[in-house]
Amino acid sequence: MTENTLRVAYLGPPSSFSQSAAEKYFYGTTSSLCPCQTIPGVFETILANEANYGVVPMENTIGGRIHQTLEGFGNPNIRVVGQVYLRVVHNLISNSPMESVRKIYSHPQALAQCSNFLLANFQGAEAIPTSSTARAAELASEEQGTAAISSEEAASRFGLKIIFDNIQDEEDNVTRFLIISKSEREETFKSADYTTFIILQTLNTAGSLAKVMNVFSLYNISLSRLDSFPSKGEENLFNFLLELKGDPDSILFKEAVTKLVAVTTKFRVLGSCSTR
Repeated sequence: MTENTLRVAYLGPPSSFSQSAAEKYFYGTTSSLCPCQTIPGVFETILANEANYGVVPMENTIGGRIHQTLEGFGNPNIRVVGQVYLRVVHNLISNSPMESVRKIYSHPQALAQCSNFLLANFQGAEAIPTSSTARAAELASEEQGTAAISSEEAASRFGLKIIFDNIQDEEDNVTRFLIISKSEREETFKSADYTTFIILQTLNTAGSLAKVMNVFSLYNISLSRLDSFPSKGEENLFNFLLELKGDPDSILFKEAVTKLVAVTTKFRVLGSCSTR
């Protein structure tokens, strides 16, 4: 590994969808991919300076937000430097006969994304959550009478057969991954889909969030997403992750930030990026 090689942490093991997202985003760069066992593990690897970047799943068109990722942004040293979309195709993979399958392993998001298929074909089987779809494939390769919901790449890696392919409940199944780091990564271009990520904290009282929304309305800033999560150990405070459309270097945006700081207990820009 050369001095200029980028170390990229992702939710492993190898052949996970997070690895595919990492390969897509960092295509054409000199990078070394570092699998982690959990989503919090990706954040911890970045914070320990054991990787330059991390790739974490943020949301899926069927399953919604991934809360472990959302909570990871509570750390003040984490920044968002990129995002990438990946179409997700799920397969039921196993080396056991279909009629003998009693356990089906997969990530909770994948189980949710294939709930109709499981209900129609495997009502008697136990759905067991795992840290990733690739880990599910690994477990299914070690135990008879089990199967996994995972990728074609994982089936090949762990020597499993594809019993059913394309089993997700909706054809348009896409997961958005965020690229995280401890340092800012400069974009070489900006486009209309430029997204800025903000973490803020307000008092858990009536009208606190309304004050924040009024600032966005006053400065005509388009808010594309808002998610809340509790502030651990602080019952009277609440955290929000916001996604805004537009250029964070504009004068209006900077004026809005000044107003937002005044109506929140904590305020931090996580970063800005375009889409790949």
